[in-house]
Amino acid sequence: MSDALRFKVFTGPLDQDFSLSTKTTASVGFASRFVNRFAFDLFAMTMGTGVLALLMPRLSPALLGAGRIVWLANIFLFVALCAAGIARLIQDPKAFFALFKDPKRSMFFGTLPMGLATIGNGTLIYGSSFFGHHFAGVSLGIFIADAVIALASGFLIPHLMFTMQSHSIEKMTAIWLLPIVPAEVTSVSGGLLIPHLGHATQVGVLWSSAVLWTLSVPIAMLVLGAVLIRLVVHGIPEANSAVTSWLTLGPLGTGAAGMLLIGSDAKVIFAHSTLASTGAVMDGVGLVLGLVLWGFGLWWWVSAIALTIRYVMKRNHPFNLGWWGFTFPLGVMTIATYLLGQETNYAPISDLAKFMTLLLIGLWIVVATLSAKGFFNGSLPAVIETRELFYEAAESYPKKPQTYLALSDEIANG
Repeated sequence: MSDALRFKVFTGPLDQDFSLSTKTTASVGFASRFVNRFAFDLFAMTMGTGVLALLMPRLSPALLGAGRIVWLANIFLFVALCAAGIARLIQDPKAFFALFKDPKRSMFFGTLPMGLATIGNGTLIYGSSFFGHHFAGVSLGIFIADAVIALASGFLIPHLMFTMQSHSIEKMTAIWLLPIVPAEVTSVSGGLLIPHLGHATQVGVLWSSAVLWTLSVPIAMLVLGAVLIRLVVHGIPEANSAVTSWLTLGPLGTGAAGMLLIGSDAKVIFAHSTLASTGAVMDGVGLVLGLVLWGFGLWWWVSAIALTIRYVMKRNHPFNLGWWGFTFPLGVMTIATYLLGQETNYAPISDLAKFMTLLLIGLWIVVATLSAKGFFNGSLPAVIETRELFYEAAESYPKKPQTYLALSDEIANG
C-alpha cells in the first residue's frame, strides 16, 4: 500500500484527502520515525534475534562469544522498542490504544512477551558474566514478568477478537496464534530455569510452567485446525502474508519443548519424594507428547517450505517485517529438536537440529540485512499514522464492520 492512502474511496463521510506527504515523512528523524510508526510487530525482531543467541552455543561452544554479543544487542533492541512504545503512549494515547482494535496489528502484542522470554533464557547462558551467582534470580524475575504479560496477551487479545474486531475464516492467517503462544513459550522458559533454582522454588516454577502450557497449547491446536481448513477451502494467503505459514511451527516447537522439559524436570524434582512415581509418569508422557507435537511440526515445516518455494517461483514474495516469521518459529522448533535428540539419544535427530540451526543463521542474516536497509532508507517501519484516522471512521460505523474491514487489511499489509 502506498503512503497516499485515501479514505474517500471507502464507504463513509470522509471525503477529504488524508494523503501522507512523502516529504514530511522523509524529514522525520530516525528516532521520531520509530515512535510515530510504533507497532507491536517490531518486537518480532527481538524474538528472532533472541532465539538465535540461544542456539549459537548449542551449535558450537566456539560461538559462545558471538552469541553473547547477539544477546546484548537484542536487549538493547528490546529496551529501545519498549521506550518507543512508551513514548508513543505518552505522545498519542488514542493512536497507541487503536493498535488493540486493529484485527491484524493487535495480534502482534504477543511478540512482546516472546521477545522478553528470549532475554530471560539468554540470562541462563550469558548472565553469569554480568550478574554473578544472581543470574538465576534475574532470570526468575524475567520469568514472572513474562508470565504476567503472556497471560494478558492470551486472554485480552482473544476477548477483543470476540467483542471489538471483525474477522473471517477467509481472511485469517496463522497470526491468530501470536497472542496465544506466549504462555507456552514462558513454560519453556520455566523448564530451562528450573535446574538453576532451589528445590522449593523449583516446585512452584514447575507447576506454573505446566499450567501455562495448558493455557496455550490446546487453544493453539484449535487455531491450527482452523488454519488448515482455511488453506484447503480458500487457498494460500496473499503475498504480503506469505511468511505466516511458518508461524505454525511456533506452538508445535514450544509445545514439544515444554513437554520434554517439564517431564524431565518433574522426574528429577520428585525423585526422592512421595511423588516419585508421578515424576516418572510425567517424564514418559512428556517424551511421547513431545514427539507427537514435534512430528506435527515437521509436517507444517515441510508444508511451509513448499509454500514459500511457490511464492518465490512466482516472484511474489515482497519483503516486509513479517519476514522475521522465518526466524523465531524455526528457532523454537530447533530447540525442540535438540531436546528430543538429547532425550532419545538418536543421532539423526541431533544432526537435524544442527542443520536447522545453520538454516536459522542464514535466514537471520538475510532478514536482518534487509531490515537494516529498510530502517536506514526510511521505508521501515511501515507508515501507520493512517490508523488513527481509520479508527475515527470505524467508530462511526459500529454496525457495518464490512465497510472498513478491507481498509484494515490494507493498513496492516502496508
